[in-house]
Amino acid sequence: MISPRMTPKVIRRTVRNVRGVSLMEVLIALVILSTGLLGLAALQAEGLRSSSSAYFRYSAVGLLNDITDRMRANIAGQQAGHYAAGTLSSSHQCSEEGSTAANDCTAQQLAEYDLFQWNALVLDELPGSSWTIVTVPGNATQNTITVNWVERDKNLSESYTVEF
Repeated sequence: MISPRMTPKVIRRTVRNVRGVSLMEVLIALVILSTGLLGLAALQAEGLRSSSSAYFRYSAVGLLNDITDRMRANIAGQQAGHYAAGTLSSSHQCSEEGSTAANDCTAQQLAEYDLFQWNALVLDELPGSSWTIVTVPGNATQNTITVNWVERDKNLSESYTVEF
């Protein structure tokens, strides 16, 4: 602030000493702003990664519900262990929509065809996926179903298991 007592020589010296201060303030503000924007970009990237992971978990739950529904519809094949055998076959057109051939299929053929269709869904929905259906020891009518997949950005293997 310039006071009436200051001489022109003192004013020139004060202005000369202050020169460049506002430029430094602008540079510091730019550094703070760019750091904040980088933080927001990192937060957005992590949100997208988490969204992808949640989608795969959601898909895995839906796929497990699908195979357990198929097993409930073919309870004889489930209790006989045909689903745990893991045999896939596309040659049995047992459950095609509008087909009346389902009554002509055995429980084993229906289980093989169900696994064939379900395997195609798992491979389509989850990246790097695999699955297992295992009979629970000591209880031949109960199975443990596990779906595994690889997260795209993390190179981590994830899995989801259900007992039926």
